[in-house]
Amino acid sequence: MALENMTEAALARSLISQSQEFDYGSSEKADLLDRAIVAADRSGSVSLQFDARHERMTVAVFSGEDELALAMYAWCQHITDTRPDIIDQTSILWPSKWILPMLPEFSRINQKQIDAIAADMAKRYEAQNLSRRPVYAKRSEVYSIQGNMRQAREFWDKAIAEPRDGYADCAACEHSYAVRLLAQEGRYEEMITAAQPILDGHLSCSQVPHIDLPQIMLAKYALGRKDEARELYKRSYRLIRSNMEYIQLVAMLIEFKVAESEMKDAAVVAVRHLPWLVQIKPDKLKMQYMRALHCLLLAIADNAEGKTLRVTEWLKALLDALETVYGTAPDSADLAHRVKLLTSKVGEAGLTIAGNLDARNANDYFTRQWHAPAFTYVAP
Repeated sequence: MALENMTEAALARSLISQSQEFDYGSSEKADLLDRAIVAADRSGSVSLQFDARHERMTVAVFSGEDELALAMYAWCQHITDTRPDIIDQTSILWPSKWILPMLPEFSRINQKQIDAIAADMAKRYEAQNLSRRPVYAKRSEVYSIQGNMRQAREFWDKAIAEPRDGYADCAACEHSYAVRLLAQEGRYEEMITAAQPILDGHLSCSQVPHIDLPQIMLAKYALGRKDEARELYKRSYRLIRSNMEYIQLVAMLIEFKVAESEMKDAAVVAVRHLPWLVQIKPDKLKMQYMRALHCLLLAIADNAEGKTLRVTEWLKALLDALETVYGTAPDSADLAHRVKLLTSKVGEAGLTIAGNLDARNANDYFTRQWHAPAFTYVAP
């Protein structure tokens, strides 16, 4: 039967079903579910409205649409609480694990709000008599994002002491977080040893090793094992280049290319993914991509110090793209002047975001992160 002849409810179900054929990050998947929400609303079925938004929330989570995911979660949470006669109370439990670690990435979300959502998550798990493992694990992630490493380690240790059940993250995801936590603590030797099952392919899922490889590269680079880090670059970029969810990892790879003095490669990747900077909403992710851009611009300026910048296609493309994003029309044909102006613009914007995040977190973690790119660049 043609879609236009179906009832709205049948149309919504068909659109949801069709969406399963596409990968996360694809515009087709998002569009089908957006249409499914409209059809579900017209159908008047609360359960179908919930299903459509629940699916759209899931896609948003794994496609880098964090702000949309938060909005969909709020709607689903409200319906779960107000219509227990229709909506299964456990249906919101798994999404709460996705949503809580998103919150500290937005500077406008204050600490009281983060703590309230965390407490609500704990309450819901307790009401179902479930393991506290996911609750503690996600609190650990929140603390790690905010740079509070003592609490991050404390809650992770509490998490892994709790039993696993059906609401725990998969074994690959849990191991991945343990590895990345070691990296964030600067325990690189331990981290590389712990990461071996991921590198060997013994532990994997839809996000692993995607989210791990840049961190493993960083650890190897910091320990002087630079050739091993270089070998991982292509594998890493291939896995993350098509999904905006991984923008911060792309930023790390840009910084890697800068550290390797491969400015052209860094610029090509930076321009390719620049639209993500415009689309992405979380302040933390914006800041991390801006840091990579700032690092690249500083390196270009350092390389040109005392001499005239040579006009190249990649440099022209980079400057043109950045001037479009930052609204700075070139007032000079002098490339060095344009680089200097953009470096200032990007630096000012990035440091402002870092300061806003730090003000909420009551520390200076993001400001320190801004001044410490993932891979150390040595000026010529």
